[in-house]
Formats: sequence, C-alpha cells, structure tokens
Amino acid sequence: MTEPDILPENIPLDILYEDDDILVVNKPKGMVVHPAAGHYTGTLVNAIMYHCKDRLSGINGVMRPGIVHRIDMDTTGSLLVCKKMIPHTRSLQSS
Repeated sequence: MTEPDILPENIPLDILYEDDDILVVNKPKGMVVHPAAGHYTGTLVNAIMYHCKDRLSGINGVMRPGIVHRIDMDTTGSLLVCKKMIPHTRSLQSS
C-alpha cells in the first residue's frame, strides 16, 4: 500500500517565530501534527506545507517534512519546524 499524497492546505497558523531556517508554531489542541491513518488532511504538516511552500527540510520524508518532534493531538504547545537540512540535523543531534 502506498502513502497518499500530502497536499498543502490553507489552515491558519499561530506563528511564534520565523526566520529563513526555522519556524516555531503553537499547535492547538485537537490538531494532528502529521498525516497518518485516518488523518491525511487538516494536519499541522498540511498547514506548514502551504505556509512554507517548498522550503522545508526533507529529513523525515514526505509525511513529516520539517518536523523535528511531535506532540499528541489533544495537547497544545510549541513545535519547531526546520526549513533547511543543517538546522534540522543539528536539532536532531542535540535531542
């Protein structure tokens, strides 16, 4: 079985910080971070793909572009998203 195409969606983001390398967003309670079975639309990844266009690190593949860590759907909190490979690699090394 192949993974479905993950498409950008115009979903508002609560951006706490953004520069050329990273994006920090406040994920609301009830939103899934990345697409998975039963949740292929309406995720934070769909929103980030729309906001960042093609400027996301591909380290975690097409289902989790730029995602450094995740938090549960029913949790609100800050998430770090990497637009480039170098900051993404460094963030993973320091985890």
